[in-house]
Amino acid sequence: MTFIKVASKSEIKEGQMKKVEIQDKEILLVNVKGKIYAIENKCCHVGGPLNEGTLENNKITCPWHRAQYDVTTGEATENSAIPGLQQNKFEVKIEKENVLVNLG
Repeated sequence: MTFIKVASKSEIKEGQMKKVEIQDKEILLVNVKGKIYAIENKCCHVGGPLNEGTLENNKITCPWHRAQYDVTTGEATENSAIPGLQQNKFEVKIEKENVLVNLG
C-alpha cells in the first residue's frame, strides 16, 4: 500500500472538512471527533461537490440532490434522498502531524 501525504492534521479541526487534490482525484478529508476520514469529494450520484455540502456529526449532505453519506463508512444514510449509494472511501494514516491517504 502506498500512502501519500495530503495535509497536516492541524489543517482539519474537529467538525471541519478540507478538499485536497492528489493524482487527478478530489479527496474530502473530514475530522469526526478527532479522527480523520477520507472520501471521494465528487458525489457518486451526479458528481456534486461534497465539500460545498453540509456536515453534521459524521454525515455529509451533497448540495445538489441531498444525497447523504456517513463519512466514516462511505455508505448512504437512511435519511439520504438516494438510498443504496456507496461513496468511495480511502484509508487514512496519521504519522506525527501528517495526514496520509492510500489512493490504491
